[in-house]
Amino acid sequence: MNLTEGLNAEQAQAVMSESQRILMLAGAGTGKTRTLTHRLAHLNLNCRVSTSSIIAITFTRAAAKEMKERLIPLIGTEAKKLICCTFHALAVRILQEWGHRLGLDKQFTIYSQEDREEVIKSIISSAVYHTTHGRMKDMKWNFKKNTQEQAVWNEYQWQLKRFNAVDLDFLILKVNELFTKHPDVAQYYRKVWKYVFVDEFQDTNNEQLQSIKLLDPTNLFGIGDDFQTIYTFNGARVENILEFPLEFPGTEIIKLETNYRSTRQIIEAANNLIRYNVNQTRKNLFSDRDGDPVKFSTYQDADAEANAIVKAIADKPAGKHYSDFAVLARTNAQIDHVYRSLKSAGIPCVIISGSDDPLKQQDVKSLLSYLDWIFNPKDETNFKRIIHFPERTFTDIQLQQAEQIAIDESIPLWKAMIRSFENKVFQFASNLNQLAEGVRDTYFASDAFVRLVQQLKLKEFYAERSLANRIADIERVITYILYWTERQQKAGEDHSPTAFLKWVKIRDIQEKLMEDRDAVKLMTIHGSKGLEFPEVFLIGMNEGTFPNRNTKNMEEERRLGFVAVTRAKFKLNVSSTRTANNWGKVESTEPSRFINEMKESVIL
Repeated sequence: MNLTEGLNAEQAQAVMSESQRILMLAGAGTGKTRTLTHRLAHLNLNCRVSTSSIIAITFTRAAAKEMKERLIPLIGTEAKKLICCTFHALAVRILQEWGHRLGLDKQFTIYSQEDREEVIKSIISSAVYHTTHGRMKDMKWNFKKNTQEQAVWNEYQWQLKRFNAVDLDFLILKVNELFTKHPDVAQYYRKVWKYVFVDEFQDTNNEQLQSIKLLDPTNLFGIGDDFQTIYTFNGARVENILEFPLEFPGTEIIKLETNYRSTRQIIEAANNLIRYNVNQTRKNLFSDRDGDPVKFSTYQDADAEANAIVKAIADKPAGKHYSDFAVLARTNAQIDHVYRSLKSAGIPCVIISGSDDPLKQQDVKSLLSYLDWIFNPKDETNFKRIIHFPERTFTDIQLQQAEQIAIDESIPLWKAMIRSFENKVFQFASNLNQLAEGVRDTYFASDAFVRLVQQLKLKEFYAERSLANRIADIERVITYILYWTERQQKAGEDHSPTAFLKWVKIRDIQEKLMEDRDAVKLMTIHGSKGLEFPEVFLIGMNEGTFPNRNTKNMEEERRLGFVAVTRAKFKLNVSSTRTANNWGKVESTEPSRFINEMKESVIL
């Protein structure tokens, strides 16, 4: 198979290169995924490298899914053996296999930020600690020795160990600890994964870079674009991609600069904007596709801006779908305003965010806590949640008494409850044990959830209380999990209940796009990264809003603007307003400096 056919010279070079260290600087819309999959196919078909010897690390599951789907036509079912996952998913995989070296059982629970806050608040309230959760959070979990905050944090770490749990934000640090304390584990993976690919290298943080260095792969292929570094608030370091050749000597640098996504006019606006940044590599995107000029508009206020968007979409040409349109903004408040206008006009629309998440309904979260405890009975945080669901079983005083017995005698909480309240608890514990055994026997995540709902007689419980909305929530989640299970099977990936429970904690907001509806997509610019749309409305381009008045990093704000502009394929509409509502006060505003920068290129 000729794997360079149809590729440009730079893409072909990236596919066929024999270098062991490669950095592919891939500008927006330059065919990065196609080049990467052809490189993988070349290694497999022409160099006889098994896909089991390759790992590809991405920053979203959506990107991982797309990569596998594109690889299957090239190399067939062999593509299903390829491990293609996010850094967090990789950490989970490694800790499941080797976590016992750190005292971690295979079926560990992942604690989200919400779980962490709940446990820390409980620790502070149950002991004499002169601090608050808010104070600890403000310190960003970095404490001085011999302080109250450090004592609370140490207690939290002890409880994680006791509950067989790992904090989501420290998953990768846990892997680095494993590699450092047990270098033979890193050596094992070095032998297994001869080729390591890391996508979106500009978004890596210190811990992720350290993890790659500890792994020290024989062949490393970094992919990214420093123009699109927009997550420094989450620890991403643009320096990681800028200094890649220094960290990994002998690196061959390949630049992809031909844009196949957008029109020449859109690319010119993006180039003009990003050239005002100083700390960057030198790339110049270009496109041969001609199109409409970028449309710049100014409206009196946000209402007039939203009405103009509604009219433009309502008057869409025949054959154009609602899903062809996307509305991007710097803040969620701006998105909500346009969303209400579109809904009032009867235009199908959806906000791509975590706000409308079927898995975040309170009763659904309780069911997930049930599953978490069933597969990890050591996890007392989830156990305390399930004994009050669907009905309250014990008083707070009874629970506190049982907790003290569990601590004094070093036994699980559920055993302590049986010892404390034998008559009342015996039947509860017996039923719970039978329920757990029935669910543990399931192989599919969807089956586990359905069986749990059935054994709790939850639909009957809600029906007796006329809670039809909660039954609808359960039905929606069952459909959601069924779809997740089917996708996992098609990709040849783990679709077990425990895999689903871990996925729930590490998924990204673009999983919302699983719901494939013909609707206008609304999202913040941060949420749009990696996506593309035929027509984009970039709204609220006012000084003080975008760039944000509180920013300490103007270059990152400009990179965010670059990402927004390059989401558009054929039409880009940029708008500002003369007035804006600032905490209930209407104020005059100026157009964003980025608008003029898009129109005129800086002279270098």
